[in-house]
Amino acid sequence: MIASTTDKGDLLPVLEMIFYQNNEQAFVEYAEIKNLKRQSYKPVTYEGLDYLFNKIKKKINKENTAVTIGFRNIIPRNVLYFDTASVLPHIVWFKKAHKNTFIFMDGKGFINYPHLIFALKNNVLKVYSTKTANINEDTELYKAPFPNVYSGSNICMGTINLSKLINGDYDNIIRNMEQAFFGSKFTAELMDENRSKSNTISTLKNLLKTELPYPKKTLVSLKLKLKNVLR
Repeated sequence: MIASTTDKGDLLPVLEMIFYQNNEQAFVEYAEIKNLKRQSYKPVTYEGLDYLFNKIKKKINKENTAVTIGFRNIIPRNVLYFDTASVLPHIVWFKKAHKNTFIFMDGKGFINYPHLIFALKNNVLKVYSTKTANINEDTELYKAPFPNVYSGSNICMGTINLSKLINGDYDNIIRNMEQAFFGSKFTAELMDENRSKSNTISTLKNLLKTELPYPKKTLVSLKLKLKNVLR
């Protein structure tokens, strides 16, 4: 028997949800409550959670007209921060070390990128590196070791109009930004020579020939923590 709380007036509980999680997966169950009696637990489908969160988002949008953008479904686990109150999107997300396209002036191939953190704010996209995938507010940030990245971590997008990539929901914006970054041609002309403890161009070209992970020991600290960019 489930007790009815007195501070909620004549409201009665009708549904209970339990979230389970380990390092690899998550699982959700729900149970209907009828006459203060919990019924049997049933698994919650992705579509069911999607419906629930969309209902909540619609209610928030009605009560707060400043909310103009959100997520298509459940907030991705790699999203570290987002501000729905701002007119322009403000979102910070993590991209785990992975193999992706690398286009250089005189070559194209795949390299193993280090862990990256992207920050989009006021139509400006920035990128940072980290040495760990265990992200928290005190995670140390390093310079992203690539050409086309200014000393302030701003990404030079060339002729790409960034505002045209900021459309749809956050899921779409993140996808657009990553495709633009990983699909752009990197040139040495905007190279900050202090972006790496080694010769960055040589390191990147060498990675094009191998399947080695990006050498973390060459990353240069920005003397910043993640919490410094979550503002």
